[in-house]
Amino acid sequence: MDIWLEVNAKEKNEIRLPVYAGQKVYRTLVLGQDEEGFWLKHENKKADGTHAERSLYGGYAEVVTSPCLLCFTPDVYTRRLLGTDRRNWSLALSSDGTILSYIAEDDGRLMMQIDFEIKEPKPLAFSYGSKSEESPKLRKR
Repeated sequence: MDIWLEVNAKEKNEIRLPVYAGQKVYRTLVLGQDEEGFWLKHENKKADGTHAERSLYGGYAEVVTSPCLLCFTPDVYTRRLLGTDRRNWSLALSSDGTILSYIAEDDGRLMMQIDFEIKEPKPLAFSYGSKSEESPKLRKR
């Protein structure tokens, strides 16, 4: 099955990354920034478009020490929803900017890692909000 994502940055402090499995959205990763720092949410929806029972979980990034790696620990809502504070997620960009990795861990064990190949790397400051620009599509390696 083909797994890919696209980048939608239409809001000032939020990037939406719908992850597709085939032609259907599997989930949408929502990356944002506010006065507390960077955050990541997992938006899961039912076929009718309403939020699934387990949706909008995630958390804030730990201390950012690298512009190419963000590690997120669960927030209070997520700890209650999932019943654990040992779930962690990471987004990592390879040093050459060609691979974006999504990593999910539970109690230090790897649950999932998906590496997306960036077909058309753009500078980090590039804005995808313009209607004249097509958002980049990333495919699983």
